[in-house]
Amino acid sequence: MYERLGIRPLINARGTWTYLSGSLVMPEVREAMDAASRQFVDMFELQAAVGKRLAALSGAESGMITSGSAGAMAAATAACMAGTDPEKIWQLPDTTGPQEPGRDVGRTQCFRQCDTAYWSETHAC
Repeated sequence: MYERLGIRPLINARGTWTYLSGSLVMPEVREAMDAASRQFVDMFELQAAVGKRLAALSGAESGMITSGSAGAMAAATAACMAGTDPEKIWQLPDTTGPQEPGRDVGRTQCFRQCDTAYWSETHAC
């Protein structure tokens, strides 16, 4: 498949890194993905149910599936920025308006994608 795009597959001797395709998918995960791809569901219901299931499995308060570490950091940054305020949640990624001091969480691209307006006003990259 990748060769048709002119991309050369590689041997990953580094581990699970997003820029190296994350990880290979185990057969049982592929089967679950295939089964899930055959029906439509309400994504909010799915997210809530999966969060509860992950919490039960891990002992954490809740859980969330993400696209990888960059997606997880972006989601965590968005959560820190918006908290539980539905208006702020739905406003993202637009960060115009009053800003709370002390929300500078780092200098990585995954954080910048959530906080572009604030970042560009307060940091010289």
